[in-house]
Amino acid sequence: MGVILYKALRGKMAEHGFTQASLAKAAGIKDSSFSNKLNGKTRWMADEAYRIMILIPELEITDFLEN
Repeated sequence: MGVILYKALRGKMAEHGFTQASLAKAAGIKDSSFSNKLNGKTRWMADEAYRIMILIPELEITDFLEN
């Protein structure tokens, strides 16, 4: 089984009732781009992380670093 990246982000998404698609849309990020970021294929940009942190205030910038 592979490593699950961004555990805190994925957990907070679920707690707040967001699906991957709904959070991507709310944050203004293309679905495919959001998926690539969650799967570690591309990196988060600071403005993307900031928009998501506005939607899910409990997140911290370190939650967007690979873990």
